[in-house]
Amino acid sequence: MTNKMTSLSPRQQKINAKSRILLVDDEAQPRSDIAALLRASGYAVHEAAMPEDAARIFAGHPFNFEVILTDLDFQNSSKDGAWLMREILQ
Repeated sequence: MTNKMTSLSPRQQKINAKSRILLVDDEAQPRSDIAALLRASGYAVHEAAMPEDAARIFAGHPFNFEVILTDLDFQNSSKDGAWLMREILQ
């Protein structure tokens, strides 16, 4: 994979370097692929497999994330992406 930061403008590199994303998906391969794409674009990505894990990560660092990217349906959890958003917005 090539370093995409070199193709970004200096302004975009600066924006991306400060942008932190919380990525939540119970499927490991899509989560890993999306995280790799985002990291290649210069974003700092924190991953969680379940909404409960993401809620704990967010609760510990509520001002560390500019974006939360979440799946809506989690096969092995009674919680879903909507539950996670409600938890975060409380």
